Amino acid sequence: MKCVLQNRPPAQFEITDAVYAMLKATAEANNLAAKAVSKEFYIRAMEQHCGGDRPYIHPNQLELLHSEVRRESIEKFRVARKMGGEQLSQSYQQDLENEIAELFLNYKKHNDSKNVFAFSRTPTTFISCMVICYLIAGLLDVMWLGGLNFIFMFAFWVCFVLLTVWLYTKYSGEYSEIGEYIDYFADVVWNNAFQPAYSRCIRSAMQSVLGHTKPD
Repeated sequence: MKCVLQNRPPAQFEITDAVYAMLKATAEANNLAAKAVSKEFYIRAMEQHCGGDRPYIHPNQLELLHSEVRRESIEKFRVARKMGGEQLSQSYQQDLENEIAELFLNYKKHNDSKNVFAFSRTPTTFISCMVICYLIAGLLDVMWLGGLNFIFMFAFWVCFVLLTVWLYTKYSGEYSEIGEYIDYFADVVWNNAFQPAYSRCIRSAMQSVLGHTKPD
């Protein structure tokens, strides 16, 4: 056998090395393409939920979204047709996981920055609720409807307690998770109660202004 290898022409070794290099390059290209497709899938899915034009979402929701999209992205890479064997595939999969983790940190920071812009929404929401509840409770008291008055005063004090706890978490730095849940609750109230009412008022005001500016 040794004699046969020694007598093999040098050109035959060159051909074998060339074929090996070509197969290796093809395998690397397969894995790179699969990684690029999976990474693009992750970016596209995350942009739809927390991209630049999307509103702030609760950190827990963001974590759940990231976990689900990450799982699907890695699964996409695993099922893609690739050459090079499991060891090479694992190396590229690890690169993909590291890049996804870095992307998630960026999305998390960007989402937190949106919360900074919406920092005043939580106190505004609770103070507005307190004012509305207090006025309605006073009106019901005048109308001798004490039972309903109790409901609105209870809502008033609930808002007051939530606002106090929120202020404490923001300025002390303690129990930040509780503050995040209060922010989420305030966002729900704002988006489902105050925002639609505000939009309708603005739309009505614009229609009124446009109606008065129409030529006779």
